[in-house]
Amino acid sequence: MAEPYRLPLLNPNLGLAFVESYRAKGWDVIACVRDPRSMPQIDGVKVYKLDLGSLTDSKMVAGEILASQVKLDVIVVNGAVSLDPSPLLETPMAILDLSYEVNTRGPLCLFQAMRPHMVPGAKFAAISSVLGSIMEIDKGGKGAYGLTLAAKMHMVRKLHFENPEFLIFALDPGHLDTHMGWRGARWYNSDARGKDVYEVAPALIDLIDKATRDTMGGWMTDWKGERCLV
Repeated sequence: MAEPYRLPLLNPNLGLAFVESYRAKGWDVIACVRDPRSMPQIDGVKVYKLDLGSLTDSKMVAGEILASQVKLDVIVVNGAVSLDPSPLLETPMAILDLSYEVNTRGPLCLFQAMRPHMVPGAKFAAISSVLGSIMEIDKGGKGAYGLTLAAKMHMVRKLHFENPEFLIFALDPGHLDTHMGWRGARWYNSDARGKDVYEVAPALIDLIDKATRDTMGGWMTDWKGERCLV
């Protein structure tokens, strides 16, 4: 029997590291990207267009999966936007709306569309950040990003309890050496360089492989395996 697919949703660099790391483990992979032209050709990887801000793209990908009779055992939702460093008082509503569409609504649309194609016991991992933690809310700035990630964490915990046949959890990769990580550091006048995605992605995959409902279900875990405050 062919091994089931894993479905990382690409955010430049970390998503590609997920895809390449899973392929190195011998898995067939479905990669979903906003612009398929940006995805390098990798043997054993199927590529579909999926914009998390869209209300229809997830359903279209689900239709392709149904037609190919593929079942999914792990879904990694990695796409997100961090568009503005302003505190909530100064956050433009247009920025908040777009952040919600991508960071919160998008992963839920994806889960709804993919649920019929997930094997019993399948894992749904939402990449997030402690910047959305309510317990550490005293950190300044990034109002829209933090607010929509807090809503994403609510979604993760709610889905965990509503779907006991699956393992649903969040992962925090920390500060990464990516465009988003670089821009975030610049916003806070920091020269700190983020971690290499090819160090973090395999560590996150190892956590996903070992995850159980008791150890990680409904919670957020950082890339070192420590449970985060939510």
